[in-house]
Amino acid sequence: MKRHKYGYLVAGVAVLGLFLAGCHSTQSSSSATSQPKATHTAKKANPVDQVFKPLSQKVSEDAGTLTNGGEETYSQFYKKAGYWHWRLSSKARGTIAAGKILAVKQTSKTDNHSYSMPGYTLSMQSQSGEKYQLKLKYLDFSGIGYSVKTSYENINGNYLTCDTATNGDWVTGAPTKLKAQWLETNFEKNVDDSTNKEPLLKRTFATDGTQMNSSLLMYDNQHKLVNSGSGGGVNQDLKYKQIGQQTYVLKSYSGATQAARETPNLVKIQVLGEKKIKIWDVTTKPITMTYDKAINDSSSDNGTTSNDSTDSDSAVDTTNLTSKQAISWVKYELSESGASVKDYMITTLVTDEGYLHINSQKNNGSEHSWWRIDEKGRLQYGIGVQDSGNHWTTVSTHYHSYR
Repeated sequence: MKRHKYGYLVAGVAVLGLFLAGCHSTQSSSSATSQPKATHTAKKANPVDQVFKPLSQKVSEDAGTLTNGGEETYSQFYKKAGYWHWRLSSKARGTIAAGKILAVKQTSKTDNHSYSMPGYTLSMQSQSGEKYQLKLKYLDFSGIGYSVKTSYENINGNYLTCDTATNGDWVTGAPTKLKAQWLETNFEKNVDDSTNKEPLLKRTFATDGTQMNSSLLMYDNQHKLVNSGSGGGVNQDLKYKQIGQQTYVLKSYSGATQAARETPNLVKIQVLGEKKIKIWDVTTKPITMTYDKAINDSSSDNGTTSNDSTDSDSAVDTTNLTSKQAISWVKYELSESGASVKDYMITTLVTDEGYLHINSQKNNGSEHSWWRIDEKGRLQYGIGVQDSGNHWTTVSTHYHSYR
């Protein structure tokens, strides 16, 4: 899911702007060599330390960028004699590249609107005295993932701060307690609303154990749902790793190709209690979400009603569909149109009017459509990419499951 972690680094990073003539811990920005005079005032946090301290553990390369026959490399930023250094190594080759960081320039800042991550250009000096530049870019808002790229030794890889020697292995799927749809607890101001028709929003996050998805729900001032939009695309190969008490990192990729695996989708989640979580990377700051009862309970497979998937299609009551059945109906219609169903991510939500809406999204948002089940049990297609208003056309009145 694109747009997507933990020990919140970004807050410390965002204050830097374009900065620094040097990285020595006692240097001022106007002189690379001068030492500050003694002072009794409280010592201010060094902005360079704020960048590199969270990256100071030796971490292994993410599987998505392994090269040289799968050779695993290790990245580490470390401080020595007052300067920050960087080293890349592997078990087979030892030190591949290393150097002292002479200067740091911020090239991009945290921006929720454009989903921009902090980025830096590091002026480096190798152990032999050779000068080169290293580009450092964060992969997520919480600072779990970062990439390093330089023409020096032709290096280009992704690294996750949770991939240390003591943090355990990645586990396929998602923790059972997280397999649900989650809805943001509080309303946010919709800064993109220029008409004041949808001034409030809430975010959702969902995982079924095979992929992750997020979406935006827009509301009017009376808290009525008026529009929806998907925030994540098709993804696969979902894995998770526990990094602390009730705290997890979820990771997936947008596809199986090398290009799709070059940027992992990362989410950090902390379980706060029964049916309540804190989540990083759906926005620049962590937010609290609660279990979405309307969606999760409607998609339950429990019970012995005539809507169970073991019954024939003709016996299904389309006015009382589960979320799973609605998705299956949309998949059937997509397949009948010649579409490849496996290329779609399909999620659901229940509106304040009681309609069950279904979102189908293809290839990271290249195709985005809305469907709904109306009060008569008819499957309808929304005219307009994100239209959840009155422009609906009926596409099917008889239920068909996708098999």
